[in-house]
Amino acid sequence: MTRRTALLATLLLLVAGLAAWSRVQVQELETLPAIPRSDGLPAAPLDASALSLERHPGPVADEANALSHFSDTLTWQAKTWREDLGIEVHVVTLAAPDLPSETLAAEVFQIRKVGADAPTGGLLVLLNPERREARIEVSYALEPALPDAFVGRIAHDQLAPYAGYQMAGMAVMDALHFLQNFLLQQAVEGRLALAESYRQRPAFLEKARFLSGGGGASVRVPSAEELAGRDFKAAVPEAQRPRYAAADDPIGSAEALLRVHRDLAGDPSLDLFTPGSRCMRRGYPVAPYEELERARTLEASKPWRAVVQADRAVVTSDHPAPGFVPVLLENRDGLWRVDLPETWKNLFFGRDGNYRLRNSNNPYRFGLAAFGSGEPYDLEPWSLGAATIEETLAALERKGGPLSEFLQGELLFRNCFLALDALTHYENASKRGSDAQLFHETLGRRAEYLGFYDLAIEAYGRLDDFGVLDVARMYVAKGDFAGAVHPARRAVQRNPYDREALEVLRSVLAASGDAPGASEAEAQLAALAGDPKRAELPVGVRFDPPDPALMIDEPTLVGTTQVFDHSFFSVTLENPSQRPIEILRVTAHSLGTGGASGLGDIKNYWRYPSGGHRLAAGEQITLAKTWGFTVDTRADQLRYVFDVCWRGEGEPPQCRAEPIDLFPR
Repeated sequence: MTRRTALLATLLLLVAGLAAWSRVQVQELETLPAIPRSDGLPAAPLDASALSLERHPGPVADEANALSHFSDTLTWQAKTWREDLGIEVHVVTLAAPDLPSETLAAEVFQIRKVGADAPTGGLLVLLNPERREARIEVSYALEPALPDAFVGRIAHDQLAPYAGYQMAGMAVMDALHFLQNFLLQQAVEGRLALAESYRQRPAFLEKARFLSGGGGASVRVPSAEELAGRDFKAAVPEAQRPRYAAADDPIGSAEALLRVHRDLAGDPSLDLFTPGSRCMRRGYPVAPYEELERARTLEASKPWRAVVQADRAVVTSDHPAPGFVPVLLENRDGLWRVDLPETWKNLFFGRDGNYRLRNSNNPYRFGLAAFGSGEPYDLEPWSLGAATIEETLAALERKGGPLSEFLQGELLFRNCFLALDALTHYENASKRGSDAQLFHETLGRRAEYLGFYDLAIEAYGRLDDFGVLDVARMYVAKGDFAGAVHPARRAVQRNPYDREALEVLRSVLAASGDAPGASEAEAQLAALAGDPKRAELPVGVRFDPPDPALMIDEPTLVGTTQVFDHSFFSVTLENPSQRPIEILRVTAHSLGTGGASGLGDIKNYWRYPSGGHRLAAGEQITLAKTWGFTVDTRADQLRYVFDVCWRGEGEPPQCRAEPIDLFPR
């Protein structure tokens, strides 16, 4: 560190607690003065209370509801900024059609006292969707490292274009990620003064190691003039397309991808990419600084090596730079094409600044061992035969209806990983098909996968008793243990021997300070572990075939009764435990796009060799029949839920529900 830099660091630390947090003098105002409109008329004053720390005590104030479930992620990002840099970050959205963002930003900076008690300073990201404007405001302490021209360019190019769309939250996330890495580099190179405690943080030490190792390949950032008015998705001229063409070897295609990132070539039609990738590039905004960061990281991770298995390849590195993302490729027509949906669907950004495998159920797992193990999720792309993604989406849109919305969501999520667009379709399907439990459950699963826990809680809550354990898990995931207690208790009431429900209840009671309750749940778990009767094993419910067709075109006759919207499948009940049980009831619910109905208790439909609705240890019984309705329900998706309750001698009742989903063929 130079003497000048050392003096600057001392000066900044001295003033950090005084005035470094604000560009202007702090004023305690209930309502800020009105700002003249461009037409000369006075604009409505900004109500300070709407954005106050009292109303939005965390770092995110999404007053305009523009962040599309990204509030939790941005809150976590703000926490890492504070821990690694000593910088307080606030993200604020508001709807102010008559107020310019450059003025609003300074005022919001005051209202929320951004960086007032932060050692290094403060940073505000302001989005005004009504004007499609964005502004980044920084404290004096950060100006040497983040000059106005630099942050203005990021706000103009990476945030403002998406301020009025559901991509806003993702754009802010990407911008904060880029700025955090940039400031760490500025600190290492002496242009940002950090207290010694932050210089000992893993994030700083890792960045310093990376830069000092000579691997920090530079990538030129275009000037504001170069970026102004540029259409990043413009078609690449024919003469330049070979520069970004797919190669007959994986490394060659990875080199072409590096050139795409470096040149900001956002043309979605490039044949370097798989069809799903082209779909993703059409729908996803081009974030120039994120693209440049991607290029820098790829370049800095050379030499690469390719791991190939059949028609899939992973281009990875034995010495990856921080934030390195492997290149996943699929061989199509003899050329290796970059598979972006499988990259971003399965590899998630981790809290250590690197990417980790989220989903192990993917065709590239053979080359991703260095990225963790992940868990298996059912997210593989759909095979569309000869149809294109675009043709299929257009046909679904023309058809309309809740099922069409659901299928559009699935296709966008699985094949394109346009996650936010997909969530919109899932939500539409869930709202329009209010009785279709498949739509609610899938919305919950996708929101959970993405870490949008509040949305997942709302979706799982629509499943009533069948979703209480999932609701409890989501409260735990977001750290709200008090909120998890009630649904966890409901789950245990449904099945007192459900190990997962008891484990969740034990953890939330302990975290909520209910030591006696947690001890009781622990004792129940211990009793299950030592139970030779294996009472914790629930009655098995199995269907054959597992995915029967729903016949909606023509009714059928069952005896002399005409049956609509019918299907034929068998339902097997099995007692896997080591003691006899009594089946108390089997309630069949039909829940789909045609409304909700039920058959009531159908336990008498089965024949019990042991008599008296009893199943001996290891015994199973099967019922095969045509299932349907005596009226035309006009359903095009149907879920049967078989809610089975049973008990062993001297035991409390246990219940579990098993669904089977039917689609037209």
